[in-house]
This record gives sequence, structure tokens and C-alpha cells, in this order.
Amino acid sequence: MQVLKNISWNWISQLYLAFAGILVIPVYMHYLGPEAYGLVAFMLTLQALMSLLDIGLSSSLSREASRFHAGVSESRFFYSFVMIIQQLFVLSGLLIAFSVVLAADHLSVQWLKLEDLEPAYVSYLLKVVGLVVFLKWLSVYLRAILFGLDDIVWVAKLTLVVATLRYLAVIPFFVLCNATVEFYIWFQLGVQLVETASLAYRKQQKLPSIALTERYKLTDPVFHTPIKFALSAGIATILWVMVSQADRFIGSTLLSLSDYGLFHVAVMAAGVVVIVTGPIVQTLQPKVTSLVASGQHAQAYRLVTMLFDFMVCMALATVVCVYFFGFEILKAWQGQAEFANSISDTFIIYCAANAILAVNSCSYILDYATGRIRLRIASTLVMLLFLLFLLPFGFLSMGMKGAAWVWFGVNLAYLFVCQPLLLRQYDRKMYRKLLLGTLCPILILALLMALTAEFFQLKAFAATLINPALLVMVGAAFWVAILMIFCISKESLRVVILSKLSGFYERT
Repeated sequence: MQVLKNISWNWISQLYLAFAGILVIPVYMHYLGPEAYGLVAFMLTLQALMSLLDIGLSSSLSREASRFHAGVSESRFFYSFVMIIQQLFVLSGLLIAFSVVLAADHLSVQWLKLEDLEPAYVSYLLKVVGLVVFLKWLSVYLRAILFGLDDIVWVAKLTLVVATLRYLAVIPFFVLCNATVEFYIWFQLGVQLVETASLAYRKQQKLPSIALTERYKLTDPVFHTPIKFALSAGIATILWVMVSQADRFIGSTLLSLSDYGLFHVAVMAAGVVVIVTGPIVQTLQPKVTSLVASGQHAQAYRLVTMLFDFMVCMALATVVCVYFFGFEILKAWQGQAEFANSISDTFIIYCAANAILAVNSCSYILDYATGRIRLRIASTLVMLLFLLFLLPFGFLSMGMKGAAWVWFGVNLAYLFVCQPLLLRQYDRKMYRKLLLGTLCPILILALLMALTAEFFQLKAFAATLINPALLVMVGAAFWVAILMIFCISKESLRVVILSKLSGFYERT
């Protein structure tokens, strides 16, 4: 019951966070202009790239917090580990902030292709961004502890409040006070300060300081296993951040700042697939880690198998919905058909690629819980090399659409080449069950439903829905309907759904 509650709250909060960030983009572009919004997009890219210095610290911290919460780790070891990780986060955060400040002049003159904004002005704003990045980095450390301690519901509620402040509270200043991009960045600094302070206060409540007579040192043998996992997870994290941000980072120098802003919008909008699937993986990580730590491997594998089933259903349902309603939602979102035409193809291709990415992400839970990271590192490194080689050709030959096709192809290759090797470590039959028992049947069902909807001209019907609210409601209803059909077609998910409906019926 607690697992479902955690999943529900985390899913709702992440969905709200992502959709709030996506829905306000047209407002920001209208009041800031394409070039100033491109600067905002670059700030978000910098915040994502700061994970390169994580080196597995947050993953290790969350994993050890889950083990401590499950009663596997002793207090002396865990508190010593927390203090060491805290010091490393503060030092690396200061390094990040100073790096951004020192590189601000170079970025504003050499890297960004400015048209109207002055380089000195952009350099000044990037230095403020350095402070935002530092506070954001500290919040990563605090969230890792709270997630590991299974305080997911409280973190989700804070996320709802912070998302409202970060994305919506600034809009009245644009409308009433003609606020500039400078005000926006300073406002984000204030919101980030509130978030970090709130997380620090909650961490102190859940994990009050205790007086240890003697702390373990980093060189003590007790830290050999966590350090080994941290280094492996760190390399995996760094590689994955480079993979996930490669298209945006390369695009920032191959596209004009205005075009880069449009590309960033398309990629963010396509992130809806990751938005609806990612929180589930994130929430189940502590649970699977606790099961593995207590020796309940069969239950952990069963839970991950069900996750694969549900992830395939949710990802394909989202892709089908986006195919039929995506263009009209983009047009209603910005209010211009020209805007929707310019990014719709890129948006749909990225959605399909992200659906494959969502399925690929499920196996990471087992790697994370068992500490087997080496094969994950090798497969991610190969993926990164292909992206770095192919993305420039994609951008130069077909623009943002070329980058989208590269992202799709690389993720598809990962599913068929790397995923069997990763799952083979745990169960030789798991990948075959995933491919033949879940992926192929649901994919065939999705194609049949898409052909049926095409026959009844669902796209033409969506074009008649002029009211944006009605369009979103119909699209959401269509998504829920096909998701339920996909889930009911799988026995493992059907049993859970019928059990919950039966329980609800008995209570009412």
C-alpha cells in the first residue's frame, strides 16, 4: 500500500513539475523573446550538466539510506557516510559555481551565438546562474537522503509547491511589471534558496544529528564496498548525463540561439513520455534495493518484471496519444500553426525515442540494487560514442529533425543489443519474456488501435476541437482508455487492477 502511495504522489508531483515547466514556455517566449528564452534554456542545460560531478554520490547515498531504513546498515557507518558525502557535495558545488562564474565571459562571447543581447549582460547573468546551480546541487544531496529514507510523499508535496513558485509565480511580474530575463534569473535564485532550505530542515527532522564517539574514516575497510559502488555509479551517471544532454549541448553551438530555443521546446515537450514513466522507476528504486538487501531476490525480480510490463503499456499509450493529438496540442499551446509545424516532426520522433528510453531504464533498478554497474557503464559508453559521432551529421544535414532521428536510432539499438546482455545477469529468460510476452503483443495492439483511430479520422476530429481545455480533456481521456486496454491485456497487471477495484468496491 505504501509503495502505491509513494508512486502516486511522486508521479503526480513530477507530472505537475514537468507540465508546469512545459505549459509556461509560450508565455516566457512571448514576454522574453526567443533569444532571451534561449538563454533560459541554456541555464537549464547547465543545471543538467552539473550532474557530471555527481560521480555516483547521490546514488550511493540514496542506496545506503535505503539499507539503513531497512535495518541493514548500522548507525555509526551510515552517519559517517552521510558526513563524508555532505562534505564532498559542498566542495564540488563550490567548484561548479566558480567554474560557471569564471567561464561566463568565454561562454557569452565564444560559445553562444548572440544576436541582440550584449555579451557583457549575458556574462553577468551567467554568474548569477552559477549561484542557482550551487543551491540546486545541494538540493540533490538532500533529496537523495530523503528518498532513501522513504520520505517520498513529503518530497513530492514540496515539489508541488516549488514548481508553482518556480514556473507560475513569476508570470504576474511579466504581465504587470514587464519583467526581464534578469529579473527571471534572480527570481529563480530566490525559489531555489527556499527549496534547499526546506529540504535541509526536513533532513534534520528525519535524520537528527547524533554524537558519534568515533566516526569511520574514508580509508577504513568498511567503506570499500560503498566507494566501489559510488565510483561505478558515478561513471555510469556521468556517461548518462552526457548521453541525455549531448543533443542539446551540440545543438547549442550548431544552431542559432533562436533555433536552439525552438529545439529545446520540442525536446522538453517530447519529455512528456519520460515525465509519465520516470517517477515510477525512481519510486521503486528504494523498494527493490531493500528487497535485494534482505535477500528477497525473487520478489525483487517479480516487481521489476511487472515494472517492465507497465512501462511498455504506459510508453506506447503515450506515443499513440501524441501521434493523434500532438500537433493540435502544440498549436493550441503556442496559438500559432507555424510554431507547431516547425517542431511537430521533431516532437513526435523524440516521443517515440523516449518511449524506448523509458523501457530501457527499467533494468537500471536491478543494477542499482545489486551493485552490478560495469556492464551498464560499457553499454552507455558505446551509446555516447555513437551519439557524439552521429549527432553533428544529423544537425548539419536535417537540422533538429536529424538529431531526433539519431536519438531514436541509438535508443532502438540499445533495446535490441544492450538490454539482453544487461538482463541476462539476473534471469536468462527475462528479456525473452519482455520482448515476446510484453513488447511485441502490446506493440501489435497499439498498431491495431492506431489504424482503427486513423480509419475513423481521429486526427481530423482533434482538429475540430478549438477549445484548448476540451482538446486536452479529450486527449487525456483517450490516453487513459488505451492505457487501461494495454494493462488489462497483461495478466500480471490485470490481477493488480482487479484487486484494487475489488478493494475499492468493498470499501464503498
